Amino acid sequence: MKPLESESLEKLRGGFYTPKHIAEFLGKWAVAGAKNVLEPSAGDGVFLQVISELDQPPVNITAIELDPNEAEKAKIQLHNVETSRIRITRETAWWILHSKAYR
Repeated sequence: MKPLESESLEKLRGGFYTPKHIAEFLGKWAVAGAKNVLEPSAGDGVFLQVISELDQPPVNITAIELDPNEAEKAKIQLHNVETSRIRITRETAWWILHSKAYR
């Protein structure tokens, strides 16, 4: 077991960054034809970027990211994307209240 000091901040908070080629595969497979998409752990936004660039992107994309620094990274990833249909929030209560839309 590594001492706590040698662990990266991302590992300590449980962060994992999906490589873009994997996000592209999963985005095409999991989101094809969906009207609404919920990304419960947006991180740096790689899935959001991939999903928003699909031939027929979802009408609405909601992303939850608790870490404000990561939420900002996700917004930066989307700098060339029309974002009126994308919502990035830190509110997990939003997901609980609206989860029926994603069943």
